[in-house]
Amino acid sequence: MVISSGEARQRVLEFLNVTIEAVAYTLQISTNTKTTAGKSYIRGKDGEKPQVDVAATVGLITAPFAGALIIAFPMKTYLGLMSRMLGNEYKEIVPEINDGAAELLNIIFGQVKISLNQKGFEIKQAIPTVVQGKNIQVLQSSVEPAVIVPYTSEAGDFYIELTTNPEGKS
Repeated sequence: MVISSGEARQRVLEFLNVTIEAVAYTLQISTNTKTTAGKSYIRGKDGEKPQVDVAATVGLITAPFAGALIIAFPMKTYLGLMSRMLGNEYKEIVPEINDGAAELLNIIFGQVKISLNQKGFEIKQAIPTVVQGKNIQVLQSSVEPAVIVPYTSEAGDFYIELTTNPEGKS
């Protein structure tokens, strides 16, 4: 399938909008947490470099573009969400919540795939990976601008990030 750069940008926006909906739905169902998406922005504008403690990322290979989807949390938010998800109070990361961010991202990604593959996106299966550490900084994985969507929730703030390469080259 050959698509123009304008069509590719439209497809990226469609992917992002479906992802924003999937994040809200997944966190409501999986963690009984209501979330609100903030105003999206381009990474690097105004010098903003979000720092977090837990992040999960999944590579994207679709018909219109390649890229990565990231969900990232400060420790307080992550522990709050995992406590809600598993029904136990967590004050620190323990083995049973090590992969919690990847599990949430996998559920979100699965919903996005179901919705968009019906529209010709041909999203390939991928497995998320998790990074943990004090004040980690997620580096941009593409020369194209990355879009960050900040969220607020009852458990705390977090964000998703979508990096893409509309030509589909990694």
